[in-house]
Amino acid sequence: ALAHTTQFNPIGWRYAAHNQGVHMLEHGGSMVTRISEDLNDFSIVLEKMQSESSSCARGSNPESKSSPETVVIVLEGSFLRAVESKKQLYVWRSDLTSGNEIGENPDDSNLFLRSGVLEVHSANGKSYVSLDLYPNQLVTITTLETG
Repeated sequence: ALAHTTQFNPIGWRYAAHNQGVHMLEHGGSMVTRISEDLNDFSIVLEKMQSESSSCARGSNPESKSSPETVVIVLEGSFLRAVESKKQLYVWRSDLTSGNEIGENPDDSNLFLRSGVLEVHSANGKSYVSLDLYPNQLVTITTLETG
């Protein structure tokens, strides 16, 4: 899980402002965006963790539930310019669902998998990407080809 939040966020990158790349998802989970100093690259981490399948080594987690949803991200300003200059948005996924009742870590074959690129769509003068997210998934969308 740490790879999603560290591998595509080099030193010097900053967090986007709340409601401009950092917010809670409608059906549980969150979205956090980090931006390069020169505004030419960005990485977005989306998570849909649930407390029942996310054991905490330091105590209990607060109750949280999530459900499947299609997330639509409108690309404007420096985000749109970054995508236009790079021509690709790369996607990495992890399914953190444990394979058993005692909360053991998921199999490595389900973790940090490159899962293609997102196509940028346009409608009504807006550019956007969309992707389906499911409970216990962690997804990184980035302009960086490798971490």
